[in-house]
Amino acid sequence: TIRLPNGTSVRIRESTGCITRDAAKIYQGQREKELIESFNQPEKEVVSFSQACLDYVSMKSNMSEVDIHTTDRLNAFFGKYNVSQIDNDICKDFCTLFLPKAAPSTINRNLGILIAILNNAKVSKPYIVLNTIQKRKIVKPKPRYLTPRQAEELINGYHPTLRPLIY
Repeated sequence: TIRLPNGTSVRIRESTGCITRDAAKIYQGQREKELIESFNQPEKEVVSFSQACLDYVSMKSNMSEVDIHTTDRLNAFFGKYNVSQIDNDICKDFCTLFLPKAAPSTINRNLGILIAILNNAKVSKPYIVLNTIQKRKIVKPKPRYLTPRQAEELINGYHPTLRPLIY
C-alpha cells in the first residue's frame, strides 16, 4: 500500500521479481518513488504513430498512389511507437528493413512523409515533444553544362574552318 501526497492510499499488486526479501524491499522503495513522481506530474495524452498517420491521411485531400504506399509502409513499421519515441535510431532501423538498397533521395522522400506526419501531430497536439529526424546527405551531382569560359576554350580548339559551323 502506497500513501500518495494527497492523503489517499493505493494498494499495488505487483511482483517484484526478486528472490530475497532485502532486494524486494529495495525494489518496493524505488517503485513507490516512481509512482509518487508520476502522480505529481500532470498526465499528458500519448499520441500513437498510427493515430497520427490516420489524422494525416484524413487531413490530406488528395494523395498519390506512391504516397499511400509509403504511408502504409511507415504505419506498418512505426505503428507500435508513440510519436515522442521516434528518433534517428528507429528511422535507421526502418531504412535497413524496408529500404536496404535505396538511394539517399528515395530514403529522404520516405522520411519527408514521416516528418510531415509527425509535424501534423505536433500541430494538432502542441504539447507533444518530437525528436529531430535527420535526412540523408545527397552527393551533389557533377556539373552537366560547360561554363562560358570552358565553351569558349572548346570552340577555340576546333580548326578555324569549323568554327562558323559551331556558332
